[in-house]
Amino acid sequence: MHLKCLICSDLFTPHAEIYGTTCGHLFHYHCLLQWINRSKTCPQCRTKSTEKTIHRVFLSVEENVETTDLSVLHNKLDNLTFQLRIKDKDVKNAEENYRVAAAQNAGLREEVKTVERKMKVLESAIHALKEQVTYFKSKSKEVVKMEEELLSLRNKIKDYNQMKVVLDGTQEELNDMMRNNQDVHSLSILVVTLKKQLVETEKSKNQLQTTTKHLQAKTHFYRKKLKGLNEQHSKILKEVEAHKNCTKEREYLKETIVALQARNQSHHESSSPVTNSINRIVTESPIPISTFLESSKSSPSVPDMVSSIQNSDSPYLRVQSSSIGLSGLVNYNQVSNDLGKNKVSIFKQPSLRVATLKRPLSLGSYDGLGGHSKEEHTPSKPEIVTKKLKSSSSTSLKFKKLAGSHQKLSSQKPK
Repeated sequence: MHLKCLICSDLFTPHAEIYGTTCGHLFHYHCLLQWINRSKTCPQCRTKSTEKTIHRVFLSVEENVETTDLSVLHNKLDNLTFQLRIKDKDVKNAEENYRVAAAQNAGLREEVKTVERKMKVLESAIHALKEQVTYFKSKSKEVVKMEEELLSLRNKIKDYNQMKVVLDGTQEELNDMMRNNQDVHSLSILVVTLKKQLVETEKSKNQLQTTTKHLQAKTHFYRKKLKGLNEQHSKILKEVEAHKNCTKEREYLKETIVALQARNQSHHESSSPVTNSINRIVTESPIPISTFLESSKSSPSVPDMVSSIQNSDSPYLRVQSSSIGLSGLVNYNQVSNDLGKNKVSIFKQPSLRVATLKRPLSLGSYDGLGGHSKEEHTPSKPEIVTKKLKSSSSTSLKFKKLAGSHQKLSSQKPK
C-alpha cells in the first residue's frame, strides 16, 4: 500500500514526518503547516483544525521488499515527466534568455563601438583641451610676465613723474611730494636725479663759458675788422669828395666846349688860324682819319668835329684825349677804375717831365698867341719814365689857352 500527501502529491516514506488532523487525513508536516498558516481547515474535508489539534502518525512499513508496484512506477514516471517538462521549460527560458542576451550583446557591442567612437572623439577633444591648457598656461605666464612688466612700468612712470616734479615742479609741489612720500627708494631716486642734474648743469656751465670766451674773441676780431672798415669807409668818402671836384671840372670843360662851338660857328670859314688849330686837333686826335675824311666831303663844321670827338667809341680816346684837351669828357667810372689799378689819384699832380706832357706839333703850328712857332728840342739824358694818367689840370689849362686864343681871334676879326 502506498500512501501519499494530498497537498504535495508525494508518497509517504518510512522516515517522513506524517501528521494527521482530527478528521483522520494524513499530510506531510511541512505541507500541513503551510496550509494551516493560510487556512485553519483540513486541506481535504475543510474541517476546522489548528496546529494544536494535529498529531503525529507513525507508520510501520516492511522493509527490504522488492516488489514492483505500478503506482510507484507511475508516480516515478509522473515525477520524471514533470521534471522533464521543467527542464524543457528551463531550456526554453534559457534559449529565450540567450536570444535576449545575444540581442543585448549586439546592442552592447554597438554601444561599445559608439562609446569607442565617442571615446576617440573625447580623446581628441581631451588632446585639444590639453593643448589649449598648455597654450593658456603659456599665455597665463605671458600675462603674468606682462603684469609684472606693467607693474614695473607703473613704478617707472611714478618715478619719472617724481623726477619731473623734482626737475620742473615748483617748490610747493616738491615739498608736498616729500611730505606724502617717505619711501627710501623715492628719496634715493630724488638724490640721484639731483646729482645728475647738478652734473649736467656744471657741464652746461663749462660749455657756456667756453662759448662765451669764443664769442668774445670773435667780437674782438670783428670790432677790429669794423674799425678797419670804418677807416676804409672814411678814406673812400674823402676820395668821393675829391672826385666831386672832377665833376665840376668836367662841367667847366663842357661849358668851355659849348662856348667854343658857339663862337667858332660863325668864323670857321674865314679864320685860317682856327683852321690850323682844328687841323692840329684832328692830327693829335686818336679818332680814325677816315671818319674826318668822310665828314670833310660834306664840309663839316667845327661843332660837328668836336661832337664827333666827344661821341667817339675809340678805346684810345680815354687814354690819349688829355693831350688834346678832352680829358674832362672821360667817364667817371673809367677814371675810378684806372685809379684803382694804378693806385694814383686824379687830384694829385703827377710828377712827369715836360717832355712827356708834350706831343710833337706839325711845322708852323698855331701857338695860341696869334702866330706860329716851332718846337725847340733841347738835349737831355734819356730817362725811363713810368707812364701815368695825365692830370686833368693840364687839360683844363690847354682848354683855357685855346679859349683865350679864340676870344682874341673873334675880337680881331671885325677890325
